[in-house]
Amino acid sequence: MGDIQRLVLARRKEGVSDATILSELVTLSQTIKLIKRLGYAHPDIYIAQIKGENKLRPSKQRLRWLTKEEETRLLSNLSEDTYDFVVLLLSTGARYGEVAKLEWSRSTSKSVGSICTAARSRTSW
Repeated sequence: MGDIQRLVLARRKEGVSDATILSELVTLSQTIKLIKRLGYAHPDIYIAQIKGENKLRPSKQRLRWLTKEEETRLLSNLSEDTYDFVVLLLSTGARYGEVAKLEWSRSTSKSVGSICTAARSRTSW
């Protein structure tokens, strides 16, 4: 049994959902691709095969909003450097990567735009 197979089994034993395990495997896969692209030695790991062998299927995602108390607690624990960024994420529902790619040069003080992804779009600025 390989290391990744043991990881999947251990995470399931911990009660972690298949969606979370899939997310972790995607992160691992992307990391390995980066290592390969940078020219470093890398393991030959076939994430798609591992997902199939373990019958990993993402569950119907549950959408849950933060309560006012959770939002207040989150914001009160942020550093000054990250506060505005997290407020933008919470206000728009945008993903971190979507907001991180925004270019200041594409906005004006009077502009309103939207963040568009394959799955959704929202007002962003």
